[in-house]
Amino acid sequence: MAFHVPEFNHEDGAAINTISDIVFSGMSARLYPKLVDTGLATSVSGVQESSIDPSVFRIIINLNPEADIAKVEQIVDAELEDIKLNISEEELKVAKAKEEAAAVYQRDGAHDEALQIGYFEAISSDWTKYATWVDEVKAVTVDDVKRVAKEYF
Repeated sequence: MAFHVPEFNHEDGAAINTISDIVFSGMSARLYPKLVDTGLATSVSGVQESSIDPSVFRIIINLNPEADIAKVEQIVDAELEDIKLNISEEELKVAKAKEEAAAVYQRDGAHDEALQIGYFEAISSDWTKYATWVDEVKAVTVDDVKRVAKEYF
């Protein structure tokens, strides 16, 4: 599945990334127990293709051979509808912590830091966003997540 999303620099970028963390990223994400723990899939991920131009948010689910594709699509659609209405402060807090931890790990040494600076320059034409990205994510609110989910999903 894929959904059109704005460019990385767009004001909704941090909220889109937060939705990815809440719904798709890791064992604590909403879809993991519904798809992986139930045996329908072996993995689930959702990621914004970060770009200087408008792009897509891709959902990738590796299904088990016996899984019913229609059932999996129904579960994903239901979750995307639910995030438009229901998100807790705790879920948001966990998503922000995931993003902050990822940023710290990606800055482990001069080489990794240089890669991140180059990455942010490539996707935003502003290498300084490397230093402000976590602050943008920390500023995301529950209302931002709901609004952005309604807009793009």
